[in-house]
Amino acid sequence: MQPRDILVIGGSAGSIEALKAIIHDLPANFSGSIFVVVHVSPESSGMLAQLLSRVGSLEATSPLDQEDIRRGHVYVARPDHHLTIEDGKVRVLRGPRENRHRPAIDPLFRTAAREYGPRVVGVILSGLQDDGSAGLYTIKRRGGVTIVQDPNDALWKAMPSQALEYAKPDYVLPAADIAPTILKLVNPQEVESAMAKRNSSSRKSNGRNQKIENRKDTASVRSEPDVNREVAYSEEGEGVPSVFACQSVTVCFGNSKLTGSCVSGAASVIPTERKV
Repeated sequence: MQPRDILVIGGSAGSIEALKAIIHDLPANFSGSIFVVVHVSPESSGMLAQLLSRVGSLEATSPLDQEDIRRGHVYVARPDHHLTIEDGKVRVLRGPRENRHRPAIDPLFRTAAREYGPRVVGVILSGLQDDGSAGLYTIKRRGGVTIVQDPNDALWKAMPSQALEYAKPDYVLPAADIAPTILKLVNPQEVESAMAKRNSSSRKSNGRNQKIENRKDTASVRSEPDVNREVAYSEEGEGVPSVFACQSVTVCFGNSKLTGSCVSGAASVIPTERKV
């Protein structure tokens, strides 16, 4: 059976409570690797990783660029930086904004689908606008499993509603049912024991087959809606498409036209070593 061990989660306004519920219900022996993008202000203090570490059994961090991917670990996007996956590593890139956001959900979802194909489970939670719809479609097209929070369960319906309409997800679930479904997909042998614990305690390859570290204790471990979708999908086949979906812009001055586009190669990165 094809393993499904890459879990990518995206959310925006109103998604924190649903995200906390998911992380809380995943057991300490969860065998997948989790990547989280939540829209935050560039000036945010970046405390989401610490919050998620406190609510569940899994360690959550805001990674450095080029960290190896480890099982049973939660990687949370830093403020003002995209979180993507490349060659079995976490990439932390300050590339161009996408869908008016940095971090954005689509770059994470697209790169996960590109690298790991049917091993990916993608989840869209509460939020505004439509970031993540294009990436969720890409995950499904490459054989992954797609989950959307039920819009009627979300604090903000726009993002899950857009994903529901565009990506036609495999599951539409209230937040409380997302973690049990993930466990059935990723850790089927642990479902019975995890659900028993949850009920008895209070709430507190298309893709390449890259190596994922099993050790948890090692420090070494990567617009307009219609326009964005067109660009995102036109290059998702063979070859090495760019990480970020950029669009050309034409500005008219009388009888003259000036056309330009953004370039993803100018992205800056978080250094791989912290300076003292």
